[in-house]
Formats: sequence, C-alpha cells, structure tokens
Amino acid sequence: MVESLLSLAVRELGHLLCWSGGLQVDLALIPEEELAQGVWDSWQHCLRTAAAAGRAPPAAAQHQVLLKFAAGFFHPQMLRLAYPPTAPSPPPGVASLQLIAARLQHLELSSPSLLSLEPLAAAAPQLRCLSLRGCTLLRDAALEVLLRLTTLQALDLGGLAALSDAAVFHVAKLPQLAALNLSGTAVGDRSLEFVTYGRKVGAWQSAAGVAALPPEAAAWPPLPLDHLQLAGTRATPDRLAELANLPKLRFLDVRGTGMPRSALGPLQRRFGLQFVQAAVLTDSNLLAAAVVNEDAVLCRCGCASSAGPGGSLGQAVATDLQGWQAEGTCLLLHFDPASGVAGLLAGSSCGQGSQQLLQAQAGGPGGLRTGYRQPRGDGRGRRSPAAAPSPLVPPQHQHGSWVGQKRTLPWQ
Repeated sequence: MVESLLSLAVRELGHLLCWSGGLQVDLALIPEEELAQGVWDSWQHCLRTAAAAGRAPPAAAQHQVLLKFAAGFFHPQMLRLAYPPTAPSPPPGVASLQLIAARLQHLELSSPSLLSLEPLAAAAPQLRCLSLRGCTLLRDAALEVLLRLTTLQALDLGGLAALSDAAVFHVAKLPQLAALNLSGTAVGDRSLEFVTYGRKVGAWQSAAGVAALPPEAAAWPPLPLDHLQLAGTRATPDRLAELANLPKLRFLDVRGTGMPRSALGPLQRRFGLQFVQAAVLTDSNLLAAAVVNEDAVLCRCGCASSAGPGGSLGQAVATDLQGWQAEGTCLLLHFDPASGVAGLLAGSSCGQGSQQLLQAQAGGPGGLRTGYRQPRGDGRGRRSPAAAPSPLVPPQHQHGSWVGQKRTLPWQ
C-alpha cells in the first residue's frame, strides 16, 4: 500500500523530534489534535527503536519535546496525582503543572513528603476544587499561599492531623469557599469563629451603615460556606452556635466529636435540616450517604461527579485522543530525569493508571461530590473556649498562640 503524503509527513516529523530534540519543530503549528497524536506515536516509536538498538538520544532534549506536547495539547480539567513518600518536595511533576493548567479546575494531590504549596498556587491559580488528602507533612503556615486561589470553592483537608485552627485562620479568607472538609484534623472552636467572622462583619456593617471597613476587617470575606465536615476534630458545643451566622447550611458532620444531639438542634431548626446518625445534619439523604459510606472527595466544579468511592474514576477515558492526553500528562508529571529516555516512553511509568489523571467532560456545572476520610482515634480533645472576636478587631494569632479580643458590640 502506498503511504499517503500526510502519513509520511507525520512519520517524518516524529523522527525529526527524536533526533533533533524538537529544536527545529514548532508543534503549535500542527492544526489538529489527531495529527499531533500521530506525530506523538511516531516519536514514541522512534524512541523505542533507538533505545532497543542502544542509540537512545539524550533524555534532556527529549524531555523538551514532551514539554512542547504538553504546552500545546495536554489541558485536562481534572487531575489526580499520587506520589510515594520517597518523592522529593515538591514532586517533580508539580513544577510542570503550569504547562497544562490552563483549563484545570479540580486537583487531587497526595504527596506525603510535600512541605510547601507555593509551586501549586503559582501553577494553577484558577482552581475551583482542591484536595490535599495524603499531604501529611503540611503545616498550618503552608496553607497561607492558598489565598492566591481566589476562585477556590471546595477545599478537602481530610485526615491531615497536623493542621490546627491556625490553618483555618488562612483558608477562611478564601472569598468563594463553599465546601470545607476538616475531618481528622486538630481544629477546634476557633475555626468555627473564623469561618463565620466575615459574615458577622458584613451584618454589622449593614446594620451600622458603615461605608468602608478598615483593611484588617475587610480581609475577611463573607464566606458562602454551606458544607462543613468536622468529624473527629476538637470542636465542642461551646461555639457551635457560630454557624447560625451562615446564610445557608446544607451539610454538617460532627461525628466523633462527642457533640450531643441537643447542641445540633438549633442549627437543625434554623436551616431546616434532618438528622443522620445523630451527628450529621443534611438536606439530602444522597449527600449524607456519600459522606458516610464513601470516600469521595469534595467537588463543586462537576469534574469529579462521575468519580466513585476511593476517588477512582467512575468511567473509562472516552476516546483514544483523551487516552493519549492522559498518558502524556502522566509521563510529564511523573518524569524522573534519572530514568533517562525510558521514563519518556508511554506505558513505562504510568501504565493504566494514567486514566486516573485526566477526567473527560463529566458531570454538569455545580455538581457536588463530597468525601469523608475516617479520622484516627476519637478526636475528642478539648480546648477552653475563647472570647469571641470583635468584628472590627479581627482574630489574630501570634507565635502559634491565639490572642483573645475584647467584646465591643452588643450582638456578640
């Protein structure tokens, strides 16, 4: 059979990438993704042939080819990344995240060695959903950089036992935060004050007719929070009433805190919710079942609406094109320079797991999937209640200790 001119061009372009390192090729000029996939296949075939013959080209130059493919054609809406405890901090793939993050809305990152979120915040400032389950070395101060993620709507910190109220001091300033999972952390009553503080300031400003707030008070937005998971934390009935300041509450989980049903009664009546297992308030049995019975992750963008228990993908990648993008994304985010050209070969480092990295168009906007990770122990440690903060004297912390503020307004 005579090879078509187009097929010949695709094959030769792949060979040129292999032996020139992409220096003479502008992949952005390829007009269709299907053609780009053909060039990729040709490049991969050439790499395999050369490696088998012991004439593998320099890995550094071939990595540049992979970066060009990523920048031009790999733009997933959802990623699930899991690194082993031995991975460096930050993992090598996080540094490459900015190349493919143009459309990224939902990120699930599990990296036990991760110490800083700076690379993540710089790479994907437009995220709407973020899960950091498994990032067990993160400390409170590391979450401050998340304030750059001004579009973040869902934050899942489930199981991060080292996080305390100081972490919530930062995340409570995310202006669009609607769903927050703190289950299995060491947060307590001060966190309840932090997540409602902006609402109290806004109510006071309206009632007092104040045109402008001082900067330290204006830094706390009125959160649209309607979903809060506190299972296995140090929350007590003493400050639970703070949640009544929220305009809407759809879901509250306080299992494993020793919270009596009577303490939840006022919130149940205030928001018209129903009890589940005496420690969960919800407006939806389906929502409660997802939290109680599954280990799904918080999502407000709809990308994870087809994800099943444990965060596994609920459906296979739909097309060959999406499968190629998933494979390429996996290679990019898991490439180890020490592996050489072998680490750039499809199937060598990712295998079928690459399908868990890229989520095709799944679920509609506004879809909600929630998750719960069983906390360790009963999480019933108690702290002495602190005085409520004044709306115009924001809550502060100094050297890890909370500074109580004087009550100045009658409604507190």
